[in-house]
Formats: sequence, C-alpha cells, structure tokens
Amino acid sequence: MGFGFRVGVPGMSVRVSSRGVRTSVGPRAARVHMGGGRRTTVSSGMGPFFASTSVGGSSRRSTAKRPTRPRDIGPTPAQLERARRQAERAEQEAQRDAAIAHLEELRRQTTSVHLQTFPQAQPPFVPQPPQLALPWALAEAQAFHLAGIGRFARADRAAARHAAEQDALAYLGAEQARLDGNHRQLHEAADGWWRALNENDEDTVCEAVNTAFSDNPAAGSAVGLDGTVLSIVMRQPDLDGLPTQAPGLTPAGRPTLKTMTKRDRLLWWLTSMGSNIVATLNEAFATAPGITAIDLAVLTRMPDTQRLGIVAYGQWTRQAVTSVPWRRPEDALRFLDIAEDVDCSVRTTASGNLSTSVKPLDTAEIPGLEALLAQIEDVPEATP
Repeated sequence: MGFGFRVGVPGMSVRVSSRGVRTSVGPRAARVHMGGGRRTTVSSGMGPFFASTSVGGSSRRSTAKRPTRPRDIGPTPAQLERARRQAERAEQEAQRDAAIAHLEELRRQTTSVHLQTFPQAQPPFVPQPPQLALPWALAEAQAFHLAGIGRFARADRAAARHAAEQDALAYLGAEQARLDGNHRQLHEAADGWWRALNENDEDTVCEAVNTAFSDNPAAGSAVGLDGTVLSIVMRQPDLDGLPTQAPGLTPAGRPTLKTMTKRDRLLWWLTSMGSNIVATLNEAFATAPGITAIDLAVLTRMPDTQRLGIVAYGQWTRQAVTSVPWRRPEDALRFLDIAEDVDCSVRTTASGNLSTSVKPLDTAEIPGLEALLAQIEDVPEATP
C-alpha cells in the first residue's frame, strides 16, 4: 500500500506561497486559517468587514516605536561659562607665550651684535671694458644714418647704408677708445682711494668707516684721526628703552613674565653696550686697514635727567680686539678687560654686584671729551 495524501475536509482550501502553506476551513461566515507564515486565527466573516482573533498562543507586541519628544541638546549656562573661561585662559596663555618669545628674541639681538663677522677691506675691483666688434659698430652707424628716412625712399636708404659702412670702422675705434679711457680713469681713482685709505687719509678713513656704520643698531660716527688712532663716538640705546619684564617660571614650573630687578635690567643694558662697542671696533678695524687703535666714547641719555652724557670711554688696540674669541653673548662684557685707559659709569660694589643706576662720567680732565660734549646737539626723539 503506497503512501497517499488526501484532503477530504469539505470547504478546505490550500494555498502555497513563498511564505509557507496556508489552509482555510469553513464557510465564509466562519473560517479557520492555519499554516506557515502566520499564526492560526478564526475570522467571523460577518458584514462587509471581518475581524480575526488568535486561537491560541501569546500575542506579539507591536514593534513600532512610539514617537518620542525631541530632547533639548543645547549647552547649559554652566557649560557656556566654563567654555568662556577656557577661551579667555587660552588667549591669555597665547599672549603670554608671544610676549616671552618677543623678549627672548630682543635680548638675543641686543646682546649678540659682537658675534657677527665683518669682511676685511679689499682693493676696489674695476672690471675691464667690453671689447666692441665691427658688426655692432655697423648696426649703430646704420641706425644713426637711417633715422628719419622713409621705408619706401629706396635711394636715400641705400645711400645711408653706404655712409654707415664708411663710418662704422672709425666709430668702432672712437667708441672703444672712449671706453678704455673711462676704465683707466676709474682704475686710477680706485687705486688712489685704496692708497689713501691705507695711508690713513683722515677724510677717506672717516667716510669709509661711517658708511660701514650706517646700518648698525647703535649709531656710530668716526669724528677724527690722529696718526693711526681713530676717534669714534657711539650712541648707545637708552636704559629706559629696555623692557621691565623678563621670562620666568612660576613655583609650579610654568612659564610666566616677571618684573626685572634694577640690577638685572642694568646687566642687560651693560651687556648690550659691550656688544655694540665690540661690534663697532671690529667693523672699524675691518674697514680701515691702516689704523692700529681706536679711541671710543659712548653717549646715552641719563634715566634721571634725560640728558645726554658719556658713560664709557677708552682706547682699544687692533691686536687686543682681534685676539679675543668672541663666541657667547657674555663675552661682550670683556670690552672692559681688553681696553686701555678705560672708564665706565656702571660700577661694581664691594660685594661684587653691579650698581643699580647709570651716572654720567666726569670728563673735566679729558679736553677731547669736553670739546665733544660741547659740539653735540641734543635733539629730542620725536614722539609717535
């Protein structure tokens, strides 16, 4: 007896789809639905619409999400205030770091002028004049003779070209002779200037040195020459022009700005003056090969009286200055050790500390400095 499958329930219908197998039993008025893909339900079938209820099993909860009210995600007042304080603190730290960087760079610039090197003076180089050729002279002569002649005046243009050929050779010789003559004059003038510089002609030496000084941070001027000793006046920037703060650290080790003491500020100014003095001496010796020593006086404005006064003077020899290896900013303070007949208004106390003020030196016993002060015109600096 073979296997058989029989549907014998009256009114039953079977439906097969991708969702499973469904069977319906009963008339339209009351129908049972069974099968895969959905649970078994009974429909009433009454009226134009019908409602179905589950026969058994637990009902499933709806998977649709209930609408939710949007949450307020804006920052609270406390958060806004905290962000404002953080922004202010960040801006203050940026300004502090910029001020620290500026002060460090300013100190480096003002105390390291003496570390630069200056090229030694060399005889002026006068290049040889260009050597002219006949094609150039012919082109120049044609341009001269054809000037003003119309393009269609063929006869006139032919005559002009013939005249240019006749004049080209003579023009070439004359122009070459002119260039050679100019070269000889320039060469003689350069040789004469170099000879005067090495022989310590006063005007030549002072002019050359002052030209070299024109871009210095501390203005210097050569004012005279006695034999092989050059006299220079240097204008040191004022102590009042230095900042009153310097980079420092808090007890916790964080960078900050601190007020400088008078002694620290004066040490900065003294190092700057020494750096400018050494640079002035080196540049003058490099520019004027014939000088052997320099008498130098330093002028600055006194902090208490706002009047110009001499705060340092002395004589420095070429051998003394060039024998020192200038490597560090602190080396600038050695300008006092290598000078002869030197005096400086910044004193050292008995305990070894620097004084805290700058006073003008008494120059009554030095006629040259007294005459120099008498000739100086104190022009107040223009206010912005």
